[in-house]
Amino acid sequence: MKINKELISKIFWGVIFTATGMLFAELCFENIKAKHNVRYYEQGLNFVRQKDYQNAYYNFSMVSKGNEFYCPAKYRAALAAQNLYDKSSAIIMHKDVINNCSKSIFEENAQYNLAVLYFQQENFKKALTMFEELSKNAKNEKYQIASNYFLGNIKKQTNPKLALKYYIKYLEETPNGKYSKAIIENINDLNLQLTSKQNYILGVALIKSELYKDAEIAFNKAPLEKSWYYLAVCSQKLGNYKKAQELIINNIETYGKNLSEEELQNAIDVYAQYYGDKKNGYMLIAEKLFAKSLAGG
Repeated sequence: MKINKELISKIFWGVIFTATGMLFAELCFENIKAKHNVRYYEQGLNFVRQKDYQNAYYNFSMVSKGNEFYCPAKYRAALAAQNLYDKSSAIIMHKDVINNCSKSIFEENAQYNLAVLYFQQENFKKALTMFEELSKNAKNEKYQIASNYFLGNIKKQTNPKLALKYYIKYLEETPNGKYSKAIIENINDLNLQLTSKQNYILGVALIKSELYKDAEIAFNKAPLEKSWYYLAVCSQKLGNYKKAQELIINNIETYGKNLSEEELQNAIDVYAQYYGDKKNGYMLIAEKLFAKSLAGG
């Protein structure tokens, strides 16, 4: 059988041209798709600035997988859905980020937001698992701290003592945080007896919230070496200046070393301010501190 070299040559070059054409078309398609992804992402950002979350969600959700904008786009799509109160869509998008953007800066953000959404939907089993993990291992400290608030709320009915531990842990880390006032109310609702350390932590949060009468009650149940300064502040704020002076002059010599430089100066100023003769007030308290330093305190 005679080989038709001319036919084989035509077939060969036909295959080459077809493959080259397909490769060129694919490259063109990928280039077009990349440009579309950039456009969708940028449009999404513009709609967010305009607070048009519906269009923002649409554009972010159109960014395709495998693109450098995919993870930030899906995370922003989830946030847009949350702003639209569309919890179901937000959950889908946050899950997408967790599953496809591991070890990115968006993964932990999505985990926290997903846990909050589960909590809001009263899916406490899933929320509990996620908040426990975040409380222990979150790299972002604010997620670690905030998780204690939600864990306390989840356990409030079934295990009040454990809820109290979570609440106190939150207040210890951030006494004037986003959820501090809510936690203070929840602790009151628990109606549990607090330890002296817990009373001190609660007292600091109360004073940060300017609830001086309640703070005074809490600090009266806390160790004096730590609480005297705050008791003096409470007395001053409540108008009991004489008591504030007594607390300062009776304790600053012994426990003044426990104060920060700012707190020590404030204690000195408060004492002198209500002494009558401010100059003599400063001199008297200075003598107290000087005598202590000579004694090696």
